[in-house]
Amino acid sequence: MPTPSLLLSPILTLALSAAGAVGGAQSPRPLSLVAGPRIEARQMVSARDIIVAGGPDGRIVVAGRAANGEIRGYDSAGTMSPWKLAVGRADSAEIMYPSRVGWIAGTTTMWINDPGYRQIVLVDGRGRISKSIEYPSWVHPHWADRRAYPVFASMEPMAVYADSSMLVLPLRERSFIDTPRYDHSVQHLLRVSRSGAIERAVATLPLEQGRVVARGSGAGERIINIPFAGKTIFAPSNDGMQLVFLSPGLTVADSGTFLVTALDEHGDTVFSRRYAQPAVRLPRETVDRFLGNIRGFGSSSAEQLRAAAAAQIPQFRSFVTGLLVGHDHSTWVFMRPVQDTARVRTALVLDAHGGVVGTAALPIGETAVAVDRDHLWAMEPASGTTTAGLVRYTVVPTTAPPARSGSVSAASRRSRPPA
Repeated sequence: MPTPSLLLSPILTLALSAAGAVGGAQSPRPLSLVAGPRIEARQMVSARDIIVAGGPDGRIVVAGRAANGEIRGYDSAGTMSPWKLAVGRADSAEIMYPSRVGWIAGTTTMWINDPGYRQIVLVDGRGRISKSIEYPSWVHPHWADRRAYPVFASMEPMAVYADSSMLVLPLRERSFIDTPRYDHSVQHLLRVSRSGAIERAVATLPLEQGRVVARGSGAGERIINIPFAGKTIFAPSNDGMQLVFLSPGLTVADSGTFLVTALDEHGDTVFSRRYAQPAVRLPRETVDRFLGNIRGFGSSSAEQLRAAAAAQIPQFRSFVTGLLVGHDHSTWVFMRPVQDTARVRTALVLDAHGGVVGTAALPIGETAVAVDRDHLWAMEPASGTTTAGLVRYTVVPTTAPPARSGSVSAASRRSRPPA
């Protein structure tokens, strides 16, 4: 997904050191972000209103979630494509509610997940809908695997492949027979056929994260939320060929680190490496106070519930706030600043094999929505007379000390070339 350099663009130079050393090596090199084309956000108010997906040759697609919205494509220079797809309940709209967008690996065919009409829509490079794949009625095992998997009444598609198979998160489990070979304590990522037949388990995720659920006979259930739990997060590339998992260190031995593991579409490990983050202990008195307030419920004693909650609490804070994987299989790990007064957020940029490209940053007010190794697309909120917009940054090595930190100045914004 490398894209051409953007000329006549101001440089947002933000040198970072908060990420610390990686694997005991020297600190990652600082990167600068060169602001390029800006797309006016007519159908956006915030990053929650849109889906942005980076694709082949540096193109992106912006899909509005709102009723009577639209899906538009833009090339690497920010020029709008001549086509658009209507979204909503209007007669002219073939897509009701886009929830995820990607590309089939090695092609220019785009897929759009539409849970509104329970379909996956395939769109060719010229913006024409070529076909749709209806959701299967059930996600189900082959007869030979009937003891290995239950059936599921729903699913969330995460990727689509050239043979029309899909990577899915299965939902609404229904167990009609015993499945002793299936682990019900974790969330499974499955590769399924177009008809919903389970071909293989690709990976698993913790099922209950950041909370403990206590159940009692006839007493319903109680959910105990853990505000500082160390959660595993997951993000796929939008072609489904790289799946990235991040887990913050929970013990003293792995404090001040997080583990990133990337799998290919078959579930085989591409890399698994630990990276540094600031090492700041959680205040022991805060943790003890939280655990001390937990009471028993149903058949679970207070001691059992406290132990279950404590197992999810790291010794040190995790500063990781998000994870994005590019179409080129690069990974960006976003971290909040240690100091609440800081005006930037850091990002550790990794290549497709886990090598550290460097560290970059965004002003606090901007939200990253799509990435590749050399670019970042960020949502700028509306400000004064300026409407919300999508900005494309190019990543370059920092060659001089930063002149300032913080958000891009108004003068810099005005000097961007128009989209």
